[in-house]
Amino acid sequence: MNKKLLIFDASNYIFRAFYASPPMCNSAGFPTNALHFYTSMLLSVIHRVNPDCIALAHEKKGPKFRHELYPEYKGQRTPPPEELVMQFPWFRKITDALGICAYDSDGFEADDVIATLTTQARNLQYDVIIASSDKDLMQLIASEDGYDRVVLLDALSKAAHAKNGAHWIGTNDVIARFNVEPNRVADVLALAGDAIDNIPGCKGIGEKTAGKLIAQYGSLENLMASRGEIKKPAQKANLDAFAPNAELSKKLVSLVYDVPVTLVEHTMSPNPDLIIPLFSALDLNKLLVEVLGKSAQPDPSVPKITPHSADFQPTIQNTSPSADANAVANAVSNPNCANAVANAVSDPNCTNTVSNAVSNTNNAISTPNCTNTVSNAVSDPNCTNTVSNAILGSNDAVPSTPQKSPKKQAPPATTPDPEILGILQAAKRACSPFDLVSAPIVDSIADLDARFAAMADDKTTIAVVPIFEHTAPQAPGMIGCAFATGDGARDFYCTWNTVQKTLFDVISNDGNQCRHAIAQFLSRSDITFAVYDVKPILQWLWAGGYSPNIAQFFDIQIAAYILHPSRSRLSLQSCVAEFIARDLPILPDQWLGTGKKQKTPREMPMQSCADAALTWASAMRQCVQPLKSALERANLSQLFSQIDIPIAETLARMEFYGIEVETNYLREMATDFDEKLRKLDEEAHKFGDEPF
Repeated sequence: MNKKLLIFDASNYIFRAFYASPPMCNSAGFPTNALHFYTSMLLSVIHRVNPDCIALAHEKKGPKFRHELYPEYKGQRTPPPEELVMQFPWFRKITDALGICAYDSDGFEADDVIATLTTQARNLQYDVIIASSDKDLMQLIASEDGYDRVVLLDALSKAAHAKNGAHWIGTNDVIARFNVEPNRVADVLALAGDAIDNIPGCKGIGEKTAGKLIAQYGSLENLMASRGEIKKPAQKANLDAFAPNAELSKKLVSLVYDVPVTLVEHTMSPNPDLIIPLFSALDLNKLLVEVLGKSAQPDPSVPKITPHSADFQPTIQNTSPSADANAVANAVSNPNCANAVANAVSDPNCTNTVSNAVSNTNNAISTPNCTNTVSNAVSDPNCTNTVSNAILGSNDAVPSTPQKSPKKQAPPATTPDPEILGILQAAKRACSPFDLVSAPIVDSIADLDARFAAMADDKTTIAVVPIFEHTAPQAPGMIGCAFATGDGARDFYCTWNTVQKTLFDVISNDGNQCRHAIAQFLSRSDITFAVYDVKPILQWLWAGGYSPNIAQFFDIQIAAYILHPSRSRLSLQSCVAEFIARDLPILPDQWLGTGKKQKTPREMPMQSCADAALTWASAMRQCVQPLKSALERANLSQLFSQIDIPIAETLARMEFYGIEVETNYLREMATDFDEKLRKLDEEAHKFGDEPF
């Protein structure tokens, strides 16, 4: 049985990852949704296929040879979203850190690289799985001896017959879709054209009609030569008009099989020295564990990549075998060899060649200073050095030879990239730790009134951190509250008696007076209160019959969101790290524990609640001025105060009081929408000449 080569279409995966995933950012606000989903898809497919060899086809910037043939080629495509553009430089770095062979070539598209690698692999008796949903690659599908030897794997298919979200596309699937064998798919695509790639097809002929015509006449050339036989006048006229573009369209959709790249027989060899700092900087912590194992931990000293550093592109050592024609040779003597795949490596200064993770070959020569060398002859079936947890999976792709369990090998001794080392060193001075505050606890009305009176006289901004046992909108359960003024001597945490009770519960008279004093204080209109998420505080006050002034609340979470609107949620830790360069000693989402050991605030020691709340309040108080300044510099202060804060109050009221809906009117709207959609479907089918 043949060995298996898995080829990833990087461009296809990058765009699908972006549009198939919700917004996601690291703790510094840098978008990571595409990077996260892209990496996850790579690992998932590797696990499913369990290949003997892996390749990944990238696409270099700049015009391609097809633009020389037709300058309008892909001219109608809109630029990708900014959130995706910011992530572009990091896809290749992740690929390299994973130790996956990456291929590209000037002037050619990823599809051409894939076609070339597929041809080379078939000559080496590999079966080929192409991980992509691109229909242009269906030209490459091939069968032999009753088996599909080249197939497409659409890992995110929504087709009804997809298995576990994956759709395997073989020769029969191509015939079912195009009505022709794979070697005639280019003829069909040329005739039908492609609005996305701006390929001029024949007007009035869609994919199905094109397939029928090519099946009938055998090829595009035969069809055009015989178009006089076409009986439908309109179709014949359209073919006559298309004739001058027929040859051009065929060239644009046909793949190139001799791109100057050479296949390196290599699987995947993750490099911890590259993965840990890179994944830590992007907050890909779960993927870090998936790649390196449960013992792997993110490096907390690595500063996060931020939107402001999007143009900064650390040059991570290319330890993956990025093989192109200029880098592949049987002997390499270039003293600066940066991407060499060779049978003999003699340069003692070679520090950036292809990974030695597959060094279980007899032809690889490791020199004293060459940290990542690998032989071009990596045919030893026992030489895999993969992350076993990441690529152990089913072999239901194409027939393959059973493999022995790979022996675990020690990771290659590598030298981290100087720029990554720079990131690590910069981290030491990026964020200093925020000291845990030892909070004085106030539980008497006399002490509380005195402290509130002093705060009111100063008219300063006061950071408020309530501790809620639950935040049900109709009855938020508060058990204590911290207040920070910026003057540590006057900061405190208030609770009710020695046993924590829920505010507005029936408790002692002194306790009732305390909670009402807090409610009255938070309802003042002459003091600014800095909070993180104002909604539960408003709802708690409303539940007690108070009417707070929303204009007096400065919501740190909302302010940070306005500055970083691409982030779905901003943690208090990320705000503190970004705006005052400090690290909280206790994280709000972790201090109660996790899983079965997670406690409620009521179960925590009172002093622990007090210390945590006042620490967060003190940090929040320091964030206020930097956030205000940032809003002013960005001309967003009015947006914050006049739109977002009032909207937060409206949303809080909707949660607290609920909303009424006109059910009959909504049903009428649904019926009206259905009718409009039906008419739009009919109009669309008219343009397509037939239902689709």
